[in-house]
Amino acid sequence: MNAAGGSSNRYMPIHQWCTRRERGLVARFGDADTIHRTIYRSLEPKKIWNDPGRFPGIVRDYGGAFNLEFSPDGTLLVAACQKKSIVLFDPLTEIQICAVKNAHTECVNCIKFIDDRIFATCSDDTTVALWDIRNLTTKLRTLNGHSGCVKNIEYSKRDGVLLSSGFDGSIYAWEINNFTEYGSVYRRVLHMSGLLRSRLTPDESRLVLSMSSGYLIIIHDLDLANLASDIDGFYPNVYRLMQVGRQLIPMAARFRPMFYTKRKKNRIELVTDFPPNNNPEMISGLAMHPQGWCTLTRNVSTDEMTEWSVVHDIQELPKDEAMDEDDEEMVEREQDRREEGTEEEVEEPVSSGSDQMVAGPQPGTSGLSGRSTRNSQMGSVFRNLVPAVQQQEPHGGEAAGPSVQPALPAGAAGRQNGRGRRVMVTGRYLRSDIASTDIWATEITFRERKNMPNPQVRNNRGQIYGIVSGVSSSASTGYTGAGRKRVTETVANNAPRMLYYIQESTTKQEYIKESCFSPDGRIICSPHENGFRLLSFNDRCNQLQHATGIWRNENPQQLQELKHKQCHSAMVVSSQFSSRYPLLVTGCLLGKIVWHQPALY
Repeated sequence: MNAAGGSSNRYMPIHQWCTRRERGLVARFGDADTIHRTIYRSLEPKKIWNDPGRFPGIVRDYGGAFNLEFSPDGTLLVAACQKKSIVLFDPLTEIQICAVKNAHTECVNCIKFIDDRIFATCSDDTTVALWDIRNLTTKLRTLNGHSGCVKNIEYSKRDGVLLSSGFDGSIYAWEINNFTEYGSVYRRVLHMSGLLRSRLTPDESRLVLSMSSGYLIIIHDLDLANLASDIDGFYPNVYRLMQVGRQLIPMAARFRPMFYTKRKKNRIELVTDFPPNNNPEMISGLAMHPQGWCTLTRNVSTDEMTEWSVVHDIQELPKDEAMDEDDEEMVEREQDRREEGTEEEVEEPVSSGSDQMVAGPQPGTSGLSGRSTRNSQMGSVFRNLVPAVQQQEPHGGEAAGPSVQPALPAGAAGRQNGRGRRVMVTGRYLRSDIASTDIWATEITFRERKNMPNPQVRNNRGQIYGIVSGVSSSASTGYTGAGRKRVTETVANNAPRMLYYIQESTTKQEYIKESCFSPDGRIICSPHENGFRLLSFNDRCNQLQHATGIWRNENPQQLQELKHKQCHSAMVVSSQFSSRYPLLVTGCLLGKIVWHQPALY
């Protein structure tokens, strides 16, 4: 076979490559890609555990294998199971070492190793548990703080804290080496409504969040110590609606400096580009490239008819400080213009006659008439994937952000002219009770527009339903001329980040499927029906930096299917590569776990 640049050597047999090494010949450019492609394509099932068809009478009912995790040294494999259990294996012999039943009071969702002997588990029972593999008869510690299902755990060696995120929208940082008589020392470092998953890059410089509203948030130059204070009051759905609707919302626009490329710590970036015909709603799967170059997400579209895997670049873009300075001047001029203007009068609805309003701040009535049925169905997209997303206040007494308010009585909702008590709003300073109402209404508007089938209606720049304050009217911002220019200049633009994508099977979308990268980052293992697919960036199985022509401004491309294998009797929901051995492990909803190794002939 000739070197790359001559004729192709992509199909060189493995024995020929070994013969060249024995003869002392220098490796040719492209040989590594060819060998990796051959090895990954040769993965075949070697061992099956807990298969009722092959081992009748000795199968243990642990439930679906929701997550699989290897220890850092690769000598241990732990499975998080649906029926409250964790199971430990020796990866080389494929033998079960032990199982811990009732490790939690609900299903176990995720496992994270802190070192070679300590690992953490999280569960739908809202707790995180610490374990020592030398003594699994009891937990080292139970961490209580979340008010909803805990779905993800990360460990920051730099800060020495365990990060847990859940469907309550909160990320907590646990100082696992610092305990008091009242329990573990922890703090809430972030709260965002609609948070699903979170991942740290391997160098811990970025935190990536996936949202139930169909976009990603990247926090660059992560500083956990100051993250909570830096993003206090930032509501991403409100900011995203401002971007889509081009309607200035001062309470969101004031966070424009958080998007500046010259910002040194905790810079925010929204990732909103997805494949054609994919209007994402639930980004439930999130995996990180071994070198931290990109993320792999898995989402369900708003029509609930299609499911997609998408690769996004998350590396730093070239900084444009001159553009930042121009943006900063524009934001300051806009704020000065608003603050120098006269006080604006907006109306807040109140009850009259026999109509009794619900106690506490309520959303306005503008645009809400006839929408009570639709609003009551806004949680339907969560009906299976997110079991009981709770919006209650988390433990510790900290505010959990805005929660959905009770529906208005029919009499109040019918007053579309918005007549009622007048409220004074000066500049960008809003009364807290009115601001919280605006956030609620904006969240509802954003979700409703995403579910509209017509793109022109979905991107409608008209009125935001239910807003009673804090949004510049069309008279002041406008949708043409200087008004549109002011909005455009004060709202951050989202850079295109999508690199690759592929459509997935639509089987049982209510379950989270855990995809993963190979240790070298060349291959993606994606659960597919009762098996898996191995996906590569191109047909030559190149590394990402060689496969992606991002410097040539190439358009996003489809992932290439390298291998497709059906090896389970139920849908596969988890997969993991070993970082030490040529080994792939997959788990299905029946609890069957399959070891796959190269079979070279």
